[in-house]
Amino acid sequence: AEALPGKAEICIEVKQISGKAVQLRVPQTASLKDVKSLLGGQLGIDPLGQCLLFDTKALEGDAATLQELKVVDGSELQLLVQDTSLKDLEKANFGLELLGPSDIREIRSMVKPPETVLCVCNAVRVLLGQAEEKVWKDCCKNSLDDTHFLSRLMGLNLGDLNPGNVNQAEKLLEKVDEVWLDKGNLR
Repeated sequence: AEALPGKAEICIEVKQISGKAVQLRVPQTASLKDVKSLLGGQLGIDPLGQCLLFDTKALEGDAATLQELKVVDGSELQLLVQDTSLKDLEKANFGLELLGPSDIREIRSMVKPPETVLCVCNAVRVLLGQAEEKVWKDCCKNSLDDTHFLSRLMGLNLGDLNPGNVNQAEKLLEKVDEVWLDKGNLR
């Protein structure tokens, strides 16, 4: 059983719909966020996509402790995994609706854009089935200079996307988040 350091540890079992179960030893004062982090590390499931149920009720409030949620030694939680990609797609579609040809021209005119711009451009290239470009000039020439780039982007259909390309694009966008966080932009 995976454990977090602390006093008054309890053992809980977390079951997935598939029947797979994970035993965790955690302090009773551990937060729901702590438990989700442990599960994320052990199962590779993004904590943001985790929904934990106890006694058929969804546990809410990531700051709430197990003690506050009445989870005791020997309790069984159920883990539901929510698809966060649909929320991300909705946000991306909203952003695309705001993007116009003049925005593409402005981005293309950058001589040395921030690293995040190249990452986002490459994520889009990957979703369109193209290879990543390491150099901004090549990214512009092979994507942004294409007069149909914006319409191709807006015409993307979720069902047509290659899952491998989606995973690769997600990794590129995680890098964008890391760069922004490192620079203190989203704190």
